Amino acid sequence: MKKLILMLLPLLLSAGCIRQDDLRIHDIKDVSVSIGTAPSVNAVVVVENTLRREIRISDALFRVTDREGNEIGTLTVAGELRIPGKSITGLAVPLRVRLTNPMFGLGLLGNIEKSAQQLMVNGSARIKAGMFKKKLKVENMPLSEFLSIFTGGKE
Repeated sequence: MKKLILMLLPLLLSAGCIRQDDLRIHDIKDVSVSIGTAPSVNAVVVVENTLRREIRISDALFRVTDREGNEIGTLTVAGELRIPGKSITGLAVPLRVRLTNPMFGLGLLGNIEKSAQQLMVNGSARIKAGMFKKKLKVENMPLSEFLSIFTGGKE
């Protein structure tokens, strides 16, 4: 489940006003999964913001497909994420998951290391840091590449 959460955080590192060194992810803990009527994943991400200004992330929605464009599911971040300036913060990240075909999707996500090269990510999020605003878009990016933005290629 930690790898699933890592799918959303790379957007922070690619914002034009934010350098990779400005944000550091120290840990992911307290991961919980709820399968109910709308599956969700909650985790606490310990993140360090070295900038003086707060960073806000909103409207994060990602669609995961296979290479032929068949939708596997969507991931959305509920609400807005706020990372205070000059801080190390435990940030609660609530993900809502919708799988188009639950059995197939759970199988792929259950073995994410092998599946990451076969899946594609499309989506966007809004990032705001001080006066800078940016809508980040990801189009037809292999999931393995998307994850490596965050991990620095070290999965």
